[in-house]
Amino acid sequence: MKTRYFILTILGFLSLVLVTSCDKLVDTGSPERTLDPKAVYSDSVSVDAALVGLYSMMYNATAIGAPYGGGIGYLNALYADELVSTTSNSFESNSLLTSDANVSTLWSVSYAAIFRTNTVIEGLSESSNLSTAFKMKAMGEAKFLRAFSHFHLLNMFGHIPIIDTTDPTISALKKQSAPDEVYQFILNDLKEAVAGMSFNYPGGERIRVNKYAAIAMLAKVYLYLGDWQNAELQSAILLADKKTFQMVEPAKAFLTASTEAIWQFDSRAKGYASIATTFVTGANARPRYTIRDILYNAFETKDLRRSNWISMSAGYPYPGKYKSTKNNLEYDAVLRLGEMYLIHAEACVQQGKVQVAQDDLNVVRDRANATRLTTLDKDLLIAAVAKERQLELFTEWGNRFYDLKRRGKIDLVLSAVKPGVWKTDAALFPIPVVEMSKNGNLIQNKGYN
Repeated sequence: MKTRYFILTILGFLSLVLVTSCDKLVDTGSPERTLDPKAVYSDSVSVDAALVGLYSMMYNATAIGAPYGGGIGYLNALYADELVSTTSNSFESNSLLTSDANVSTLWSVSYAAIFRTNTVIEGLSESSNLSTAFKMKAMGEAKFLRAFSHFHLLNMFGHIPIIDTTDPTISALKKQSAPDEVYQFILNDLKEAVAGMSFNYPGGERIRVNKYAAIAMLAKVYLYLGDWQNAELQSAILLADKKTFQMVEPAKAFLTASTEAIWQFDSRAKGYASIATTFVTGANARPRYTIRDILYNAFETKDLRRSNWISMSAGYPYPGKYKSTKNNLEYDAVLRLGEMYLIHAEACVQQGKVQVAQDDLNVVRDRANATRLTTLDKDLLIAAVAKERQLELFTEWGNRFYDLKRRGKIDLVLSAVKPGVWKTDAALFPIPVVEMSKNGNLIQNKGYN
């Protein structure tokens, strides 16, 4: 299995190098630079290689702040109220410029991934040599990854172009769509992904998306839309499959074989989880990014998440969910069961199912050795869900920053944490100036020049 995966990885790299370069995003390049889909998607091995290469391109992008290699996690954590930088940092001070290199990378690498998913989708559509089942599975993977990329772009930048083609004459000048329209596009892709994929994890590892991952992402999107009933229904599917998924003690949650994982990025090419190099520090050295007091003090003293997920160096607390920079002990967790319990809890309490919500929260708290909740008051449980998400999901995939926005709490919270610094217009990142210069139809977010 490992030999086959290595071969597929190499083939994937080669196919993606041939398809297009990474230098342009919504402006995706000239048509002659793409391969003939009939050649690339003539058999299942070639398709699998293209998909492996897509995952690799997303995760192994080398630019500082690359979104899927940790950028979405730590940059949004700085931007919100989770981390403090030891040096001047425009994300922490909410003073982003349209020329900011990290902002440009968040946008450009995400749209590069979207372009590649569209290449796969169009190639599969043109192919006549693949079985229906395999084509649907491969199409489902690509559509999941396209939806995933649009989801994060939407939550960072607001109005964004929906790119569903490799035709540069269309994509290069695509106008931005309203969030509701983007969410509908995301939902359509995820529903097709659910319909096309199976529950199987090839090779036993959870490094390729499948029906479980698509259902989990659907639950998350429904939560963000306030569609409580569907958020409950989708997350409940994951919670019910206790043979496949189990909560584990905090010290084991991010290991390669974690049964809490729904989808992880494969870090074997690097030998360690990308985010680990952002946070892990040398012995007795001051960390580059430290945990804000407001987050550190939100944990109970006996909470195992504080002792296992927050490390200390030179007297400073820093994110310690990932501890290894060698030996492939950890994979980057993208979706995991702990989040599904919290989605289910929030969806249920919003529908008045307070006992169910309390039970969900206590599952998460029990494994952390935190005090069990006893209240059945709806308002108190809504607040408890918000706090539990803060504790459970810190520094993961922009969850805290996105939560503050979707709950309408961002101005209240960040103006208190960053008095005189936070401004309402900062709720969205600026559209990179380089993208504005390439696409005259883009409209800059309010508050940026």
